[in-house]
Amino acid sequence: DLVAWFKSREGKYQTRINAVLREYVERHPHGNG
Repeated sequence: DLVAWFKSREGKYQTRINAVLREYVERHPHGNG
């Protein structure tokens, strides 16, 4: 479970998840389908 992994890594896991997802979206622009 990714959320459990992030929670075990650091306290502010939501901020980290947001940063990871933002980077993914920037690298893979939506609208491809």
